[in-house]
Amino acid sequence: MLVNISQSHPIFLDCRYLQDIVPFQLMECIKQNPLLLVSDETDFILGMASPEAPVWIWTAADLSAESAALLTDYFYETFQNSTSFRFVARPEIADMLVQPLRKHKTFCETRIHMESYENKHPIFPKNVSFSIETASSGDVNQIAECMAAFEFACHGKAVLPADCLENAKKFVQNSCVFIIKDGETVAAMARTTRETETHVSISGVYTRPNYRGSGLATALAAQLSRDIISRKKAPILYADLSNPCSNRAYLKAGFTPRGKVDEVTLFQNK
Repeated sequence: MLVNISQSHPIFLDCRYLQDIVPFQLMECIKQNPLLLVSDETDFILGMASPEAPVWIWTAADLSAESAALLTDYFYETFQNSTSFRFVARPEIADMLVQPLRKHKTFCETRIHMESYENKHPIFPKNVSFSIETASSGDVNQIAECMAAFEFACHGKAVLPADCLENAKKFVQNSCVFIIKDGETVAAMARTTRETETHVSISGVYTRPNYRGSGLATALAAQLSRDIISRKKAPILYADLSNPCSNRAYLKAGFTPRGKVDEVTLFQNK
């Protein structure tokens, strides 16, 4: 039986859940103000922050057959009539959950394979000096350009810089965007996001094409990691496994893999 739970539920203190705190850090954010937060109170949790956001599904590594069946049935009954939706889960759980929908419904699927990383000992590029600074209001237009390019490079989404402008302003106002400049040009950027009591996520790491190969992404990831650690929190991030360059940059910056998750988008084939 599934029940609605709160952020104080004992399952969030289960050692199995705590071992997965890095790959499922988004669940820590969702539980603060959830639209959906349900569980069997033993082996799995489903959480969602908003209708536009993906459903995050944490499952214990030793998920029982009974719990797996309960989760699969709930998932099918809840989402079978959706025209489109996204969810994130362990790869093998994602496979398990889409099978009934493939069998009984005409869903099409896209999937992003992600690795989660944590950095306890940041490593800086050798023989390279960069000046990393917090982005200012004068950098907003270039931040929007980089955000649009990031969306296309990482997610294949054709987004105009104008569409990113409001978010760029918000991020800059919140002092969460960090940049490396070449003169007046923003050569690379990254930002911090999804801060909890124990972790801070690094995201949106982007280097303009003509500056790649110079260690800018590694330098940004390492410096942000050091800043986060100085605040007694752990820096983490997610990386698309189809992008070997970004994964290498994070490894060079001192990040270590902590677990894979898949983001799956399902939509009805009309």
